Amino acid sequence: MDDKPQRGGARQGAGRKTADGASGLVPAKVMVSPEIKAWLHSIGQARIRAIFHAAHQAEQRDGE
Repeated sequence: MDDKPQRGGARQGAGRKTADGASGLVPAKVMVSPEIKAWLHSIGQARIRAIFHAAHQAEQRDGE
């Protein structure tokens, strides 16, 4: 007989949150040199997303 209360397990909203509150993210792989990889690791994912977002916005402005 297993009368222990059931706790834990996966649930909606559980887990680590992104530092910048980003949602709806999908993983992407980019090949870089070991030096660039170390730099990217040191600045953090939120800043990398900000750099990508700024580059994308600049490209959109230049394309119009």
